Order: sequence, then C-alpha cells, then structure tokens
Amino acid sequence: MSDLGAACDSDHSGGKRVAPWWPHQRWMVRAAWIEKIMGKTSALRSSPRPKVTARSRIASWTQLRSRLDPMSPPLKIGSRMNFATPLVASTAASASFCRTALGEWNAIDGSLMMALRSNAPHFWTWAAENAQKYLPPEALEFSGFVVGDAHHENFAYYFFGSNRVYVPNDFDDSGVAPFFLDLLKFVGVSHSVFRDEKKISTKLMLRSYISGLTGKRWAAGVPEFIAEDSGVNTAKLDQLYLEKIEKKTKAGNFLPDEGLTLWENISKADQKTFSDLEKTFFVDLLPKNYVIKHRSMFSKGDRGGSRGMVRYLYYLKNSDTQKEILEFKELGSPAVANYNKQPEHRLELAKDVVKTFWRSSLPNMFNITGDATKVFWMRPKLPNFIKLSHSDFKRNPHHFADLTYFIAFKLGVWHGSQLRSQRYANYLESNFEASILKSTDLINHYLDEARFLQKDPNK
Repeated sequence: MSDLGAACDSDHSGGKRVAPWWPHQRWMVRAAWIEKIMGKTSALRSSPRPKVTARSRIASWTQLRSRLDPMSPPLKIGSRMNFATPLVASTAASASFCRTALGEWNAIDGSLMMALRSNAPHFWTWAAENAQKYLPPEALEFSGFVVGDAHHENFAYYFFGSNRVYVPNDFDDSGVAPFFLDLLKFVGVSHSVFRDEKKISTKLMLRSYISGLTGKRWAAGVPEFIAEDSGVNTAKLDQLYLEKIEKKTKAGNFLPDEGLTLWENISKADQKTFSDLEKTFFVDLLPKNYVIKHRSMFSKGDRGGSRGMVRYLYYLKNSDTQKEILEFKELGSPAVANYNKQPEHRLELAKDVVKTFWRSSLPNMFNITGDATKVFWMRPKLPNFIKLSHSDFKRNPHHFADLTYFIAFKLGVWHGSQLRSQRYANYLESNFEASILKSTDLINHYLDEARFLQKDPNK
C-alpha cells in the first residue's frame, strides 16, 4: 500500500481508522494549501510587523490575545490563506484546535543543546520577530511542510515493509513554514554543541542540504551514531522490543516509572477522560486479538519538548511472545504556529505532514487519530537505539559532524520532495556565500539570546 491516506483508512495490523481520510479531502486540501504556501508573498516585503520586545514573549496568553485580532476568520478546509506572513504568536484561530505554545523560554537543567530541544516554540516566535532582520525576503518565500523541531534525536530508522528508512520520528511541532528556517533551527542546535566552524561547518551543512534538495545521492555512508539503528534486522528488533516490554511490565501490569501514573492511581476525573478518549479515538485502532492488560498515563509536566501534553499508554498481550506497549501521544499546537497561522483542522494538518515526510504506508502499529480539535499519534514503544547526549557529541566531534551533515542532507531531501524545490535550490546556489553569512549572523544572535535566557556558562 503506497498511499498513506489509504493506509490510515484501512484495517491496519488489526487496527481501524476512526475518521475516514477521504481522497477528495486529501487532494482538495493539499492543492489549496500548497498553491498558496509555495507562492511568492508580497506580504513578506510590505506587511507592517507589530513591535514586540523580548519581555512580551513571556507575557501571559491573556496579554497576547489582547494584541491579536479576535475577529480573524478561521481558515476553512480547501480555502486559501497566506501562510508565509509571520505572526508574533499563535492567533486565536490557530489556537482554537488545541493548546497554544506561547513561545516563552522554558529553562531546564542541562546543556544549551537540551534546552533548545525543549524550546522550539521560542525559536519560531523569535523568528517571527527577527528573521527578516537577517534574511532577505527571497529566503523566506519558499514554504511548505517542515519538521519544526529538527534535532539529532528527532529522527530514526523504521521498517517500511522490508526497508529500513530514516525519517522524522516526531511531529509535535511540524506544520507549514519557510523551509530555510527549518534548516536554520537545526543549524542552531548543532552550533550549540560546537561554536567552532572548524568542528561544525555551516558551509558544509548548507552544501549537504542543497545536495539533498537537488536529488543527489548521499555517498558518505551511514553515520556512526546511527549505524546500529540502521543495521538492525526485524528478528533482532522484535527480540529487543519484547525484552523492553518485559522490563517495563510485571504480572500483567506496568511497573512504576518516573512520570508514569498507573490506572489505579489516576484520578476519577482523568480516568473518565481516558475512557472517553478510548471510546472515541483509541479502541478501533488497537490490534485485534490482543487483550488490554493495563492502562497508564505519562506526562513530563512542563518539562521537555512535549510541553505537558499527556500520553495514554496500553499494555496489550496476545501470547507470551506477542505483546505491545502502544502510546497515544497528543499533539498540541505545533511550534510553527508561533511563526504563522496554521490550518484550523488539526487532524488534516497532521496527516498531510506525516504523508510528506514518510511518503509511504505507516509502519506496523503506527497510526493517527483525532478530529478538528485534537490529534493523537499512535506508536509502539520500540527500543531506542539513539540515546545521544551532549557529552556523547563533545567526546566524538567527528561522529557528531558526520551525523549533522547527514541530517542536513535529509532535510533537503524532504523539503525537495515538495513543490517549487528547483527554484528554491537555484536561489540558494546563486546566493550561497551570502546565505552562509546571513545564516551565521541569525544563528549567532539567536544562540546569544538563548544562552542568556538559559544562563548558559558556555559563552
């Protein structure tokens, strides 16, 4: 099955889609969105931008709403709008389908790299205010579906049929925004580890990106940091997955873990919410012939990149060798909503994003469910082969550089699969040196602000 929409709609490994993804909806939405998304936007050159200070980014939602137009009409599916016009923060229309990430800095214990991973909304808020100060309008003309929070652990290999394919593994912050800013978000994370251009070269990142954008092949081999993930076979993966499940469960129940609340410890109100969501969205996606052994909820609170969104987990069992831990992760307002307005229908946006980046049928036990106001990403809790820390990167600068250039190349491939990519590539190649200088200037200013907010001693 080659069409992701068809895969979502069909009976998939025992699961069944809740809300049909009708073909006329898919292509009507994509045609209307992409035509306007990819078009030149004179608004980038002429629209006045409200003046916003750094302090205003940490204002309350009530204060932010008072500066926005409450009468702004919501986007209807199939209609056109200017996605490329930056906003100071999510508008009331874009916030209507889920919680809004305000874009304030979320200081955490740890390295600047880890803090940047938890602050994608802050980057896109900052970019809405500042990108045009550093980049020419042409660099922001080319928009489409972006990762939104590209960092080194937000990609992984999955089996699509018998093929092991490297793809984004999280879509919390994905949506519509300029391609070039998606790349620069990743450049910023990379330079938070090494500021020295001799260790991590912005020029080589951009070269790698353009190679992917223009359809060239990656000839450098699989980077060492992800070699194990790339090379695992299905039998080994199944074995490791079963071992992980056995470590996480005992006697038919989840074992206690940090951030995990077992069903019997969940409040009555939250149990009701869980049950209602299960009836409405989850139950028809659970694999047939499996018994629900236990339920639990997971939340990091306000820590981390998920910004407090709850995850609903099931321990399922068919036999001693057929077990699953499935997670329904709620996807809130994407970080890119802090740069420009996103489509109002949250589920349609999520499905189009996944189709763009995965371009295939869903891997086993993955799915998407929800409605116009909320979306849940169903995924198995597979073994994690990519536990990469700041210290790992510092100890292995060459391996880190190899992985960085590889991801930049892949971003080019994914962006290049969308419309008008050749014109975009031509622009970057014609303005290569200028793009490097302007990109470096933008990223250095952003990292200086991030270090100040994080109080990072590594100046």
